[in-house]
Amino acid sequence: MNKLGIEKVKVLLAFGFGLGKQLEAALSDGKITFADLPGFIAQFMSLQAVVDASKPALAEAMDLTADERTELNAWAQGEFDLTNDGLEAKVEAALDLSVSLLIAYGVFAPKK
Repeated sequence: MNKLGIEKVKVLLAFGFGLGKQLEAALSDGKITFADLPGFIAQFMSLQAVVDASKPALAEAMDLTADERTELNAWAQGEFDLTNDGLEAKVEAALDLSVSLLIAYGVFAPKK
């Protein structure tokens, strides 16, 4: 393991968490309207940082140690808390699946 860290993975997750929180806020009245647009614009202002972090984040995710996974999980639980528990469970399951798929890819991918 190269011990690349988890900072770029956090950038991607923070964007996803922020988008999820904004979506939950927008849907609090049951619909998304133009009044909700400023929150989404603010969220998308960080899109360049997400694009810049995407390739290094993939390398970090494929290089995660057990300790880094534990640290990332603890960080994510502190960052991501939706009031809609059903939606939160679905998002958490999708993130768990994504990490598992990256780990599997790292195991089975051809080595360079």
